[in-house]
Amino acid sequence: MRNGKLALALLAALVLAPASAQAQYAAQEALGDPDVCITGYYNLNFGGDVYKGLSATTWHASRSHGLGASVTLLARHLVSAEVDFNYSHSFFGTSDSLNKNYVLTTTLDGVVGPWFSLGSGRIRTYAVAGGGYMRGMITNRRRAGWSHPSKNLGVVEAGGGLLWLFSDSLGVRADVRYRWGRGAAEKDNGGYGKFDNFTYLKSTLGFTVAF
Repeated sequence: MRNGKLALALLAALVLAPASAQAQYAAQEALGDPDVCITGYYNLNFGGDVYKGLSATTWHASRSHGLGASVTLLARHLVSAEVDFNYSHSFFGTSDSLNKNYVLTTTLDGVVGPWFSLGSGRIRTYAVAGGGYMRGMITNRRRAGWSHPSKNLGVVEAGGGLLWLFSDSLGVRADVRYRWGRGAAEKDNGGYGKFDNFTYLKSTLGFTVAF
């Protein structure tokens, strides 16, 4: 008898779950929360082990910046998915020993955060975590201590930020993410390779178009 009641409860849950989800979705839609958010941004990179101990006058770490774009899907839900693309040129600075260098990343992240009304717009504070692919390249690698001109790594990130939609479809976004490069430690040159402890902070500020 107990098994029969349990089976009926599970069946009822399966039947009612789609209706409940649809009701929640309709309620969020009525509040004006968007389905999709597309953000183009400018980013600054700093901190972590990448820039630790480097002379600002030699490496110009403060010039590490780039451009990126992200697409957030299921944006009106508490938990959303985001795909992010970023290209940071002069990542390790500009000097006589570094003619050209960059870091390119593609990540898939989970975004968790509620929406709130703010005047005629909407605001979302969120936490983000995920990971993906990173490729770094540098010239004059021997002077910089690298054993290869480029590296393919995994990257893991976590952080948080704020998205403010001041109208139905336009807004601004700012966040900070701490990133770990994984999978390409250099042990053949005494630990001097730049990917031995590859961590840094990526801060972004951009414009968002919502649908």
